Amino acid sequence: MRASDRLLRVHRILERSTANGPGTRAVVWVQGCTLNCSGCINPETHAEVGGEVWSSLGLSAHLLELRDLDGVTFSGGEPFQQAAGLAAVARAVRSAGLSVVCYSGHTYEELRASSAYGVAALLGEIDLLIDGRFVPAKAASLTWRGSTNQRLLALTDRYATEVVAALESEPSSSTFAELRLGCDGALTLTGFAPARLWRALQGVLGSGGDDDHSL
Repeated sequence: MRASDRLLRVHRILERSTANGPGTRAVVWVQGCTLNCSGCINPETHAEVGGEVWSSLGLSAHLLELRDLDGVTFSGGEPFQQAAGLAAVARAVRSAGLSVVCYSGHTYEELRASSAYGVAALLGEIDLLIDGRFVPAKAASLTWRGSTNQRLLALTDRYATEVVAALESEPSSSTFAELRLGCDGALTLTGFAPARLWRALQGVLGSGGDDDHSL
């Protein structure tokens, strides 16, 4: 393994989604989160063990093999607990013309103040940051997020227009949820939907699915 390569623990990868940021995106849910937000819909991503181990070079290569994508979304788990490795992946996909969207349970201000290794590097590679913990008491049907404290922060000009349009349209029905059938027959529930609908879909599937508003 090259010195510049880093190991990442990944909960799962969804190769195509239109519910986890602007356009058509690949989604990488990382494994590991110490925030343990109340009401998290992805508790299986909290443990530091589990998922699969990828190298940052291997994950970058896999994502760049995918076709007809606008970008990549990092979710979790908590992406900034593996910031250095994800920064390397983000750098590679952006060099190929793709965009990077990242969710974090930390606020932008907390991340800016952090001295943890790799945090500044990852922030520098993000086009759109969705920040803040999911707060059940503030749950709402919003674009690409699940509670009113969470923010859409355009860190580059790439999605500045989309962010303004999303905020101007809220509150609205412009939330997104997907139910996808994989080649292996596995059903994946992802995205954002009103809580009542989400619980009903989970009951049908018999599992928690993967959902970004759990950060």
